[in-house]
Amino acid sequence: MTKNLKDFPSGAFSTTSIRRLEPGPYLDMLYSEEPTAVCAVPNTCREKLKRPPADQEHYVAILMSHHCIDLAQALSKVWQVACPKVAQNGSLYYAADETRTAA
Repeated sequence: MTKNLKDFPSGAFSTTSIRRLEPGPYLDMLYSEEPTAVCAVPNTCREKLKRPPADQEHYVAILMSHHCIDLAQALSKVWQVACPKVAQNGSLYYAADETRTAA
């Protein structure tokens, strides 16, 4: 698992059984296989964040910004917090922002 795509291009492992996974898709894959277990971990991780601390909604936004989309959406439902969307430029926005700009 790596975010270092420059040094590990997708073809680097083509002759092996190894595959490169980015953190977001990897966490989403784990979530799809063991949703209950995976949902239990983020709250512990979030509570350890001190500088700066992250409430549940901010933690969901952090996951979205790292492309952990399925996990972020699941946690937003479990924690009953808003889940942002990712714009094409990579910035995050909320559905409420869409409504305001459309009006």
